Amino acid sequence: MTALPIPPRRRFSCPIPVLAAALLVGCGGTGSGDTAGTLRVGRGSVQRVAMAVGKVVPEREAAVTSTAGGLVTALHVKLGQRVAEGDLLAEVRPAPTDRALIEAERAVQAAREGEEAAGEFVAGEHLAAWMLRAVQGDDNLERMRRGAERAREAAEQRLRLLEEGAVEIDGRRIDFNVRAPIAGQVLDLPVRVGSPIVPSSIYGTGTVLMTVGDLDRAVFRGTVDEIEVGRLRVGMPVTIRIGALPEREFHGELVEIGLRGEARGESVVFPVEIALRHSADPDAAPLRSGYSAVAEIVLERASDALVVPERLVEYREGKAYVQEVVSPAPELRTEEREVQVGVSDGLAVEILGGIDEGVELAERTWGRR
Repeated sequence: MTALPIPPRRRFSCPIPVLAAALLVGCGGTGSGDTAGTLRVGRGSVQRVAMAVGKVVPEREAAVTSTAGGLVTALHVKLGQRVAEGDLLAEVRPAPTDRALIEAERAVQAAREGEEAAGEFVAGEHLAAWMLRAVQGDDNLERMRRGAERAREAAEQRLRLLEEGAVEIDGRRIDFNVRAPIAGQVLDLPVRVGSPIVPSSIYGTGTVLMTVGDLDRAVFRGTVDEIEVGRLRVGMPVTIRIGALPEREFHGELVEIGLRGEARGESVVFPVEIALRHSADPDAAPLRSGYSAVAEIVLERASDALVVPERLVEYREGKAYVQEVVSPAPELRTEEREVQVGVSDGLAVEILGGIDEGVELAERTWGRR
């Protein structure tokens, strides 16, 4: 087998003057061996923030259920539609079995017979009626008759409700119409016409027909790491960024800080709630419940302050130092100055004292002192 020839290794070649010029531009200036580049101290803003991760959801949200079982016979809303409290959402008609109808009909017949019997006692049509009247009196017999009449009416109303789906009792209409418990938008609509419905009861919520929530009053609900939660206060300003809407920036206010943390991985996080300020722009993309978002809670802020990059500051034994330029390039010389620092965001730091505006600082190279 013939070995393939190995191509010669290419060598990088660059004229020395060109390379020197490139290094000079990349460093931003010349130094005294342990420094590279200079920067003039100016004014700016810097803030320290705590990060919260969570979702945007409506402040109020309600799962719509039905207290009666049956089938969905009509839907009066669509997904995303805005509704007011009390608006008609859907109709759920009963789907009674033959057994249920027979039992209801027999209950009506029994109630009618009971009412007839009570009427015979009141009219005194037999000896037992005369004896009962002598023992209990006319008033008690009349109450027994009225009770039998109400029992018959109730049995007939139950039968009519099963057969027709609606009935009026003492001026109040009882039906299987489902209405909005709160104002908002239809966020979820899992059922369709013909879907079977399990009624809600004390044993469970039953079938959820739809979910209604008001996204005009949206909130951010998320968690903050335990390291930052001790610095939080209700009322702090917040900036929210939503992953699905990268071009928009939302603002809000911290309204709730949880008192009970939960373990998440190797750390503990605490729940927070942030009220979003609603955007009135009709052309803006709409908010959707469940959007993932990140919130920046402003812990400290310094405006119109002396600010320098954090990389220019060296911390030793609880103190901060910078290198002030005392002799410009090409004979660049620096002197160490102790400074008092304030708010820092990890990239920039506020200078409270030790140097003045306009002072030129030298930047240290990586890995050297």
